[in-house]
Amino acid sequence: MEYENQGLLHEMFVRQAKATPDKIAVVTDSGKQVTFAELDELTDILATALRIKGVKPNTSVGIYLERCLEYTIAYIAILRAGGAYLPLDLAYPRPLLEDIIADATPVAVVTFEGLMDRVATAECVLTLDEGWAERLKEENSKHAPFPGPPVVTLDCLAYTVYSSGTTGKPKGIQCPHRGAVFSYHWRHNFAPYEEDDREACNVFFVWPYCKGVYHYKDPTCKMNCLTSELIYWGLTSILGIQKKPVRAAYISNEWELYNKLLLRTKLPQLYHLLTDPKYRFPTVAPVGHYGNTC
Repeated sequence: MEYENQGLLHEMFVRQAKATPDKIAVVTDSGKQVTFAELDELTDILATALRIKGVKPNTSVGIYLERCLEYTIAYIAILRAGGAYLPLDLAYPRPLLEDIIADATPVAVVTFEGLMDRVATAECVLTLDEGWAERLKEENSKHAPFPGPPVVTLDCLAYTVYSSGTTGKPKGIQCPHRGAVFSYHWRHNFAPYEEDDREACNVFFVWPYCKGVYHYKDPTCKMNCLTSELIYWGLTSILGIQKKPVRAAYISNEWELYNKLLLRTKLPQLYHLLTDPKYRFPTVAPVGHYGNTC
């Protein structure tokens, strides 16, 4: 099949990074930004450190971080190390967090120093605080170089997402590269990015980085300031999860000046709001992405 020629998730990213090294890859709401070349280097450093810690195909690594630049670095690096990333929500109560760690048995958990005590039951904890790249690069240099990249196939595990547990004990949904690559390939063809597209995101998916898209990382996806952020950052696309209701009062007349917005989203309230005829957004094209296996 055509999608099988796309490579693995991290290979798609690396290919794009080599093609557009100087293009901005990520910008955070604080203004911090990295290019594709810098993101390539940072993820390679962390991936090497994770391999030294024992990460290999079909093992998992937890990510216990807010939605930030380091979150992006972490999940790409985990894939490059051959492992599967395991998102751990900061909102999890401690007992639930400990149960998931015990059930998933991640080789390591990536977090910040201020959050270490909450993941103390993990076998290994790596912190990504200020200066982490230089520190890990120094530690990596003391280890013998690996003979080559990890051997990963489309049927190897890419990520595990746990259910909410509303009907009982939370269960891990294990997703291989194949499903995600197939899905992303379809999305890139059905709703292709354009040269100047910029996407806002507060989730952990990889596909914008596979196509050289300028990515704005908003940890909260706050609807009350969405209008000004869309215009300030020149955003053309939103990708995210909004759990709180969106009120029409948040939308100002500035929206009428913004003539392009491709919505790749799981925001049902925002979907209905933007497609409401009375707000006159004729160029909005909602593209629904839903489900842990997307």
